[in-house]
Formats: sequence, C-alpha cells, structure tokens
Amino acid sequence: MSLFLGRRTLLTGLAAGAGLAALGRPVQAANFRAVSHCWVPWNADPAGARAVHGIGARMTRAVFDTSGLPVSMKILPWRRCLNDLQQGHSHLGWSTVRAPEREVYLSYSKPVWLTSNLIFAAADDPSLPWKGWESLAGKTLGVVRGYGYGVDFDRLRGQGIRIEAVGNEDQQFSMLLNRRVDAFVMEWQSYLFLQRRRGATGGEFAATEIPLPEMSYHIVASRAVPEAVAALPLIDGAIDALRSDGTLAALLREGIDPTPPPAGIRQSRLPPG
Repeated sequence: MSLFLGRRTLLTGLAAGAGLAALGRPVQAANFRAVSHCWVPWNADPAGARAVHGIGARMTRAVFDTSGLPVSMKILPWRRCLNDLQQGHSHLGWSTVRAPEREVYLSYSKPVWLTSNLIFAAADDPSLPWKGWESLAGKTLGVVRGYGYGVDFDRLRGQGIRIEAVGNEDQQFSMLLNRRVDAFVMEWQSYLFLQRRRGATGGEFAATEIPLPEMSYHIVASRAVPEAVAALPLIDGAIDALRSDGTLAALLREGIDPTPPPAGIRQSRLPPG
C-alpha cells in the first residue's frame, strides 16, 4: 500500500500544480466523480436496474479503492456520461471502449477486461447460416445508440446494410421478434442475462458466424480535467496489482454466467499477460 500512497502524494502535487479548474475549482482527490451507463450485467443491480453494481462496477470499485483515490461512482444515461466527460463535469468513467472520436477528449487506462459481441438473427430465418457481412446485404441490423462495437457502420451502409439505432438492449429483442430488424448486436453476458430475465430459452434467436472484434474496456479520464489525467498512472498501478493478486480474476469469475459462447467466440476474460 505504501506504493499507492506514494503515488497519491505525487498525484496531489500534480493536481495542485495544474492550476486548472473543473466545476469552477481545482479537483481534489476526494472529489473525483466517475460515471458509466446502465449495462447489464456489468453495471446494474441483479434485477437489471440502474445501480453502481454488476461485474464491471465491482472490478472498477476495487481499482479505485486499491489506488487510494476516494472516487464517487454514478450511473447515468450513456450519452450524458460522454457529454459530461467531454465537458469535464465528470472526471473519470469506466466500462468504456476505445473509439477515435472519444480519444479526442478521453485518456485511457490499461484494459480492465475483454469481452465479445455477437450478431443474433431470428432462428427461423431461412437465409441462415450467416458467415460474413455479405449475408446482411439488404437487411437491417439493430444496435444500441452510442455503443462502441468496433465496427465501421459507414462501411456497412456502403455494403447495403441498414443500421437501426435503439435506446437499449431490451428493445433489440422486441424489434427482432416483431421483424422490425433482421439482426442485432449484443454482448454475450448481456444476452444471457436478458434471456434469463425474460424467462426465455433462447430458442427464438441464433448466434451467427459473422466475426466481430473482441473489445477491451477501460477506465477513462476527461482530458478537460488535468488532475484526472494525472491519476491514470495510479489507476494503472492498481489494475496491475489486482491482476497480480488474482482479485480481478475472482471478481470476474464470480460475476459472469459460465455458459460458453458459440464456438470461436471468447468468454469474457482478463487481458493476457
């Protein structure tokens, strides 16, 4: 712990020297505000309601506690999270993937965990199986507005694929069941959680073989708040420590549904190395 306390002393000096304000005053360590969105089961209570709970939130809380930084964590609508971070109203964020447009106003920690998205279609779709994006030509793909999937949607539109953005993942199920979209993108653990909550067997949906990149999730700092950016080495040190002692692995194992994803898709995991 002395390592972290030493880093915290350094951080305090950096923050004081920055002389810049967020919310109209210099940020002190105890005032760091971290935000993320309600994303089941990563940032939600066991019923799926908005709460600082879930797999990702618990891993992030462990990182903040180990870093020695008292940080308040809050769940907000995703668009507001990004707006607040861009403007410096919030200082830190979590459960955030890299995206070129975000790197303009966010600095990233080391990855905390990795997870996979899949594309699901109606199980009775006669055009299955789908192995590549060409299978979706002329079809509509449902996505959650503001989510990063590691996919170039403009390129997909150029291939004749329509993109339908919705407000949340529950709507993706209903839109496919009502044939308002032909497929949707969803993270594997979210899919399992929502199917359990619906009391469904999952037989109405089929995971396709269209490949999607595995995504890394990070803690981020608002570039508008120099004190938050200065905290990232401290946060990275805590991530390293919690990986070394097995804490992050234990929290991940405790939280995820062990049901394996389809062949060729990785289960949610810690970064290698």
